[in-house]
Amino acid sequence: MDQHWKVGELADISGLSVRALHHYDEIGLLRPSGRTPSGHRLYSEADVRRLYRICALRDLGLALNEIAAIRDDGEGVVDMLREHLRHVETQLRDLTLLRARLELACGEDAPAEGGDFIELLRAMALVSTHIKRRDDRVEAVAASDVSWHDLADQLRRHVVLGTPTTDGDVILLARIAREKISNFAHGDAEVVSALARMRKASPALDSAGWDKALLAYLDEALDKLEHIGPQAPDG
Repeated sequence: MDQHWKVGELADISGLSVRALHHYDEIGLLRPSGRTPSGHRLYSEADVRRLYRICALRDLGLALNEIAAIRDDGEGVVDMLREHLRHVETQLRDLTLLRARLELACGEDAPAEGGDFIELLRAMALVSTHIKRRDDRVEAVAASDVSWHDLADQLRRHVVLGTPTTDGDVILLARIAREKISNFAHGDAEVVSALARMRKASPALDSAGWDKALLAYLDEALDKLEHIGPQAPDG
């Protein structure tokens, strides 16, 4: 004979509250397979397996209405999780951006409240709006396969060596950085300018290996690049 559990018993073994199980029943997410003669809920082994699947999906961050849309045979669960992953990645990107903006606004090197501070806030708002609107395909048309982390490592070696920012190799790295910035900004001059203001105010960009001195070195090289023709120097 199959085993059955009353709602209180199922609450004890699952760690959920009786109220939560009642709610699952009311919304049709987990309805008990049977009832006692007095009308109390009775959950079968199949019900318990479904409950544990619900709990597993809840632990992955899915909402109850999303879980309810998944068929009992599990069809559609992978697609649902992939969609949820995209949503989480978007949230993570937004939170990372918010953290960076807060660090810029209140970090040790943040400008004092006043005109510079307001300009920084405007720059951050402009870049934030651009990120939310930009086409993700920008990554696919990046000008170089060199990552920002690798670029930082290469520039840092020149800083240690004391290489002038007019050096051909440094200018080439600056050119790569400028093209990456331009691709990120979709060529929007206002966004490029806002990024420059944020770089000058940034205390650090640890995730990519940058610090304020390295950013200043890059900005100096970018300034030199503005006075050079379209072709990179020979060195």
